[in-house]
Amino acid sequence: VGTGGGAGWALRALADPAATPELSRDLVWEVRGDRVRPVDGQGAGFAASTLVTVVAAAGWLAHRLPAGDPIRAALPRALAMVRDRLAGPDLMLDLGRYVDLPGFRKAAGAPTEVGEGYERYGAVVMATHDTRPAPGIRTALLDAAGDDPYLRALVGSEGAFPAEAALRTARDPRFEALLADPGDPVEGERDADGTWWPQDPTRSVPELVVEAAKEHGLGEDAAALYLTLLAMPDPTDRNVARWTGWKPAHLKEARAELAATGLVVEANRARAGRSLFLPGGWTELKAPRLPLEQWKLPLFDLIGSQSTPLVPIQPAADLYRRAWQRVRDGDAPRFEELRVRRGRRR
Repeated sequence: VGTGGGAGWALRALADPAATPELSRDLVWEVRGDRVRPVDGQGAGFAASTLVTVVAAAGWLAHRLPAGDPIRAALPRALAMVRDRLAGPDLMLDLGRYVDLPGFRKAAGAPTEVGEGYERYGAVVMATHDTRPAPGIRTALLDAAGDDPYLRALVGSEGAFPAEAALRTARDPRFEALLADPGDPVEGERDADGTWWPQDPTRSVPELVVEAAKEHGLGEDAAALYLTLLAMPDPTDRNVARWTGWKPAHLKEARAELAATGLVVEANRARAGRSLFLPGGWTELKAPRLPLEQWKLPLFDLIGSQSTPLVPIQPAADLYRRAWQRVRDGDAPRFEELRVRRGRRR
């Protein structure tokens, strides 16, 4: 699920963050050579690689584990410790990729501070060892929303940096809500083992299931299936069965009812794990991410990089509400008219 120690390290860190130096110990940082680095002799502590790994792993676990799972219950504490480390006055995050310093200077103007071997622009620290430094972020200088105009300019010109994206995610209240305990289902009961899946719309947003069923003349099971196709990044047949507890015959019946409408199309698509799709464009994503409909992409402020599974940044119930509101507002999935430039010859 990420870098900086792999999935095993991430699971151990999330399960017991207080015993993990990378999550519990602040480091003092300095500019040395072409980047920001921890001062020597401090041992293990919090760094950009820790931030990227823990945020990606926590988001993945929150989406892949049911409410009530004991591992999932540990995630809010891990996020609190990440936020504690991000508040450290000496922390500098190494963005890990070299950039064009002369180009940045031209765009940024005069630096906020000039020191020995570095220039600082707001919260952005640039080593001056050569013309291709790896930028750092002095997190204590970000505003309350985690923003900085020089950082925005850097990302705008150089593209996204995993550590900067993880920083924004860790500060986002929607991500905090994703990791929080969802509590009991709005409707229905927990499963026999004391867990339940918020991805099951009949339990997390039952009012939307009823509304979708009435709007489209569907049974509630078919309406629930339609909502999962609208909002979830991974509504494979296997996942839908896991979330809802439906047996194969039950899922087959709901799928057949929905397929008989104009709301979806039936097709065979590689790695999709399902046969029903929203009408419109299709996005092929590289493994481990599943391909999905283009209509869904604006719903997701995605966690992690292309090398990590695609998971949303907010709770399933909120995604269902956002997706259904788009349909209410007239932005339902549809095929777009193909516009072809007409030449003189047919």
